[in-house]
Amino acid sequence: MNKRFMMSSFLILSAMTVAACADPEPENAVTGTNEQGDEETPVTTEETENSVSLAWNSQPPTLDPHVTNTNVVRDLARPVFEQLVTFDESYEPIPMLADSFEENEDGSEITFYLREGVLFHNDEEMTADDVVASMEKWQSGGAPAAAMGDSTWQEVDEYTVKLHVDELPSP
Repeated sequence: MNKRFMMSSFLILSAMTVAACADPEPENAVTGTNEQGDEETPVTTEETENSVSLAWNSQPPTLDPHVTNTNVVRDLARPVFEQLVTFDESYEPIPMLADSFEENEDGSEITFYLREGVLFHNDEEMTADDVVASMEKWQSGGAPAAAMGDSTWQEVDEYTVKLHVDELPSP
């Protein structure tokens, strides 16, 4: 696998792209009514047999992983935000929110074919427009901006996104 693809895969994996979930209302969700009699948002009940409680020794400055690189935000956001690709047990890039992806011969473009039917917390389906907006936001500042240079994201169609890779620094 060429260095440019590995570097761009690493950078893409570093991005927390979009918040999505396959099941908008888990089995253990419960609802109730508030004092006005309106139905409340589903709340997941705690299951002690299959759950782990964790505590952090600091408060997150934000819950937006695009604007900070603090460990507490990274740790809290990791189970909430999914990436286009992730790594398998051999550290090879594999699809996550992408159904598949391919790189052109010189590594200057990576095309991501998105999974269909992936829902946001509000039951809206994730599309290429959402991915482009998320990646542009992530790439707009800090380390991602420096690492990605002038790379650009393009919506090809509703479920296809293309990354045009700028000259990346050598690892």
